[in-house]
Amino acid sequence: MPDFNEAHLAIRKCKLGLMIANKTVFLSSLLANLRMIIDESKKTAATDGVHMWLNPNFVLSLDPAELLFLLLHEIMHCALQHMDRRSTANLNLKVHNMAADYYINLYLVKMGYTMPRSGGLLDYKYDGMSTREIYDELMLDPPEDDDYDQDIVIAGSGDDESDANGMSAD
Repeated sequence: MPDFNEAHLAIRKCKLGLMIANKTVFLSSLLANLRMIIDESKKTAATDGVHMWLNPNFVLSLDPAELLFLLLHEIMHCALQHMDRRSTANLNLKVHNMAADYYINLYLVKMGYTMPRSGGLLDYKYDGMSTREIYDELMLDPPEDDDYDQDIVIAGSGDDESDANGMSAD
């Protein structure tokens, strides 16, 4: 059984750090408007632009710098409107999310943030490319990894509800 209270405390500390840092003022304002849900319904974390789901076991596996990266990663999906873009442009949802993850992770690493040791999509060949350009390149030879853990949820897809064990991190 995960320690929801410990995960909740780690997330609150990280949120506070984001809110007082000068270079993350805009992103912390987005974070303040997301409803944080701590539950085990996602492998790591996800957002639909309104909610952010965080798996307590994954949260507790991260050091503070990696947790900051995770929160910033999910917030960047909101800031860049990835949910809206992929739902209105008739895109392959899995490949678009992969392209968005490549873009965000590279951006955050270049900004000096610490990517979780557990990994994520990062390739410097995409430096200077937009999410759409990365998507177009990925679509030339679409990945077949069905195990890829998508971290964007389309609201109303039936995949956006917390389970009964969920805990809000607000």
